[in-house]
Amino acid sequence: MKKIELPVELPKIPPHGRPTVNYENDWSELTYALLVSRLRDIGIEHDASFGSTLFDTAQTGSGKGHIVELGTFSGWGSIHLAAGSKSRNREKVFTIDNYACDWHPFYNETPFWGYGLMAAVKCKMNFKMLGLSDWINMICCSTVDAAEVMDLPVRVLVIDASHDYISVVSDIFSWCPKVIPGGILIIHDWSFPDVRKAMTEYIQDSDEWSDITEISNMVATAVKL
Repeated sequence: MKKIELPVELPKIPPHGRPTVNYENDWSELTYALLVSRLRDIGIEHDASFGSTLFDTAQTGSGKGHIVELGTFSGWGSIHLAAGSKSRNREKVFTIDNYACDWHPFYNETPFWGYGLMAAVKCKMNFKMLGLSDWINMICCSTVDAAEVMDLPVRVLVIDASHDYISVVSDIFSWCPKVIPGGILIIHDWSFPDVRKAMTEYIQDSDEWSDITEISNMVATAVKL
C-alpha cells in the first residue's frame, strides 16, 4: 500500500487585497440564506440546488460519522459542508484533491479560482475569510490513495472529483463502503454521461443503496441502507 502523509502542507496564503470579514461568531444562528449572503460579500457565486443540499445534509443529516468531499477544486462545496456542520458543532470536513489539473474548461476566463496549487491557495484564503479554516481539513493527494489510509466512518460523502467513468467507479469502490447505514451520498455533475453511468450501475442497481434521487440535472443523492 502506498504511504502518504495527510495532510500535505500547502503554500502560505499570499496577500490578496480583499476586505477582511469576521465571521467567527454566531455560528449557531447560521442559516443557508445567511451563508449565501456571506459568500456574496467575497464574490462567490450561488448554486441553490447543490449548495442547499450540501449545507442541509451536513447540518441536519442523521447518524454520526465524518464528512468527506472528493474533489475540492475551488473549495465551494467544502464551504457549504463546513458551514452547515459548524453551525451545529458537528463533524469537521475532509476534502481531498490532488490539484493535478492546471486548466479547467469552465473557469479558463475566471482568474478568481486559479488552477493547480494556486486554486488550493485561493481555497485557503476563502476558508479563512469565512471563518471556516478550523472546520476544513484539506488533503492534497489522489482520492484512491487517501481511502487506503483513512479508515473512518462517513455520514456524508460527496463524489465530485474526476468525472471519467473509471475514476468515478474507483471512487465508488474506495469510499462508498465507508459510508454508515443512513449515510448520504451526494453526487455532483449527475448529468455527465460517465458519472450517471457509473452511479446507475453501482449505486442505483445495488441492494446496499436507496434509489438515486435527482435534485437537479447536476445534483443527485442516495441513502446507504
